[in-house]
Amino acid sequence: MHAENSWAAFEAAVADGADAIECDVQGTRDGVLVIRHDLAVGNRPVADCVAAEIEAMEPDLVRLADLLAWAPGAKINLLVEVKDP
Repeated sequence: MHAENSWAAFEAAVADGADAIECDVQGTRDGVLVIRHDLAVGNRPVADCVAAEIEAMEPDLVRLADLLAWAPGAKINLLVEVKDP
């Protein structure tokens, strides 16, 4: 089992033959769209953090721009759920 919304989970879905993956998207204070289910990082809302702060705590954080660039080559559809705090 892989952490949800992680590169490992997305790559495993492709390897397993999935036709689509679902991901949760949130905006950071500096306007970066990140793939993350939980609305908080520690005690702080994702919307109150800049992307670099979250990446320092979670080095495997996926940015939506990177996922959008990866998906066509992986031949997988994306179901994007916007998480609004």
